[in-house]
Amino acid sequence: MESHSKTAACKCNPCNCNPCKCGTTAKCNCNNCQCNPCKCGTTAACKCNPCGCNPCKCGTTAQCNCTNCQCNPCRCGTTAQCKCNPCGCNPCKCGTTAQCNCTNCQCNPCRCGTTAQCKCNPCGCNPCKCGTTAQCNCTNCQCNPCKCGTTDNCKCGNGCQCNPCKC
Repeated sequence: MESHSKTAACKCNPCNCNPCKCGTTAKCNCNNCQCNPCKCGTTAACKCNPCGCNPCKCGTTAQCNCTNCQCNPCRCGTTAQCKCNPCGCNPCKCGTTAQCNCTNCQCNPCRCGTTAQCKCNPCGCNPCKCGTTAQCNCTNCQCNPCKCGTTDNCKCGNGCQCNPCKC
């Protein structure tokens, strides 16, 4: 009687034909993942997964660093330092100040700046050398350092204006 290589149930075992270096899958394909001695598991592509080594409480970044920002249940988002950002809660139309108050002045597209009350400041457009009047006209008289006042034409008054004579 001849001796044949058979399984216990006398069926062919095709897996024996496959010289896989690191074992086979259930379908008798080579299982290369078993060849990779990864310390923390493998990815779907059988590459080592270093992120699996990092016991981060709140997930990891693409570089496998812990992302502590994800731990912070901030209602309005976080700052770059992962602190809660209360300014994010303020639905200001034109930005916020450092104290998270609305800055309505930024809404005003004034060509020459704004006043303290966030109104347009037309005087800011006037490049007067010596200041402006309430109507934003140049006050050239202020440029003239007259000792005794000026005339209507912004010229220095004559010596008579310096003399406080009553009569």
